[in-house]
Amino acid sequence: MRRYLVGVSVYLLDSGSDNVLLLRRCRSSDFEAHRWEPVSGRAEPGEDLAGAARRETFEETHLRIGSMAPFDTFMLERLPGEFLHGVAFAAAVSSGNLGLSPEHDSSVWVSYSDLSTGRTPRLATGVQETLKVLISRWSSVVGMLGGG
Repeated sequence: MRRYLVGVSVYLLDSGSDNVLLLRRCRSSDFEAHRWEPVSGRAEPGEDLAGAARRETFEETHLRIGSMAPFDTFMLERLPGEFLHGVAFAAAVSSGNLGLSPEHDSSVWVSYSDLSTGRTPRLATGVQETLKVLISRWSSVVGMLGGG
């Protein structure tokens, strides 16, 4: 039996710099253990995707986001027969102090320069492809967020 889920990924951009936040999944994770990813999660029943992006960001990082813009869609088979369809957002951090949920054990701000040349930690499935889209649309995405 196939199962279809709807989710979001949120690429947080640090205001005033060209850095993107990545989080490392805990070793005990049921999916992609100890790999790096943006904020991500499933939408709850009745929740719109922008709301899911804001909620997941706060739950996973303790950060609040201001402006955000969708820049890509994705689909991946999370587990055999379980498919996650989602929207990737870029978002500007508006407030808060970075903290981590129990899902993650580390975080790192990765520079645009490192992202664009592939100097990244070991990424979760699909993240490299979405990062390529973000890099290719960087100027317009940053402009939509009110920077540059």
